[in-house]
Amino acid sequence: MPVTDFKDLLLKRTIEGFDVQFDKEWDPTIKVYVINDNNSDESFVEFCLLSKQPLSFELIRTNKLGPGGARNEAIKLINEDPNKIDYIAYCDYDDVWDPGYLRESIKFLEDSKADMVYSDCKFINEKGGAMFPYGFQEIDEFSRDALKKSNYIWVSTVVHKTICAKNGFSVDCDPLDDWNNWLMISESFKIVHRKKQSVTYLVKEKTYHNKTDNAIAEARVRAKHISSKPEIVQFTIDTNREVKSISSQKKILLAPYSHKMLSGKPNPKNYPFFSEVVSALKSECYITQIGVSGEAKIPGADKIELDRSFDDLKKMLDECDIFVSVDSFFPHFAKYNNRSGGIVIFSLSDPEIFGYPDNINVLKDRQFLRRGQFMKWDDASYDVHSFVSPDIIVSKIKQALRITAS
Repeated sequence: MPVTDFKDLLLKRTIEGFDVQFDKEWDPTIKVYVINDNNSDESFVEFCLLSKQPLSFELIRTNKLGPGGARNEAIKLINEDPNKIDYIAYCDYDDVWDPGYLRESIKFLEDSKADMVYSDCKFINEKGGAMFPYGFQEIDEFSRDALKKSNYIWVSTVVHKTICAKNGFSVDCDPLDDWNNWLMISESFKIVHRKKQSVTYLVKEKTYHNKTDNAIAEARVRAKHISSKPEIVQFTIDTNREVKSISSQKKILLAPYSHKMLSGKPNPKNYPFFSEVVSALKSECYITQIGVSGEAKIPGADKIELDRSFDDLKKMLDECDIFVSVDSFFPHFAKYNNRSGGIVIFSLSDPEIFGYPDNINVLKDRQFLRRGQFMKWDDASYDVHSFVSPDIIVSKIKQALRITAS
């Protein structure tokens, strides 16, 4: 959603439209990508708090990309995200979704075995009165031939599968970029029309049919001067209505467990005080836990990622500021991918044998090392006293991340 001013009063209506997508029958995970180039983090926080639902917001700061280029930056992030996003929906900052719009659109799309769906609009003018935009035509069923002549698909009514966005919007066609995008999608994917007014669309004096060749030329010039790497600012809203900035925090990738024991006993390598460590770091760090199915989430971790592919793990490793792990598969995986400087916690196993010198290997005392380092770990006993205290781990992490004591 491209946004010019977070203090625009119309945004409250738009966010209310997001909130009413949640109901007793449907509890989706909705991530809102917001593209903006001239507002502060504080105004964005105020904007996030307009929502009454636990939405996840991601602010993308750009340099005057225009609507198409702005949406492309969000699409890039979606395509790179290891957490698969199934559907993309668009909404302009001054439009409003009806209750149930997303759920009904996705169901219609799936029932139709289609890839993209668009709905009808209720048009209003800037005073709130009903209207019908000049030159607009209604087409009962989707027709690519008709679409070639005129754009009758309004961007805020579109929901499509993520795969449809592989090409993105053509910025050199801005402000007709959405029209061009629907045409490109229609070449390879099935588009269907849901004949229900589900979006309230604000038509301003300078709207679609007033866009000129000069505006297109200006957009092409602007596209040549855009910044290549926009700044990303991430916020989440928790259940207590508190907003937390993810981007201003250090990112920790936490691998808290070694492999499961055949005996069913706790693995003697598993550090017992991670909940205390996470609690001490929460205000300064965003902590993503990784592992496999069946492993318990560490209380306080911001996110848990299970059963991810090696490619996904490498991407998360590349993006984190530091990894923290017990003696397990993960430090070896990090070494293989040329990542060093992690915190690796040892207890009974010897870091001089199983550790890497370019990591920060933490061992309480060599007196706790088991004699047979290469014997089966199922035979070893779990000893909570063989681990360093959580305050030592917290101190090591803060030193590595250069976080000053508060």
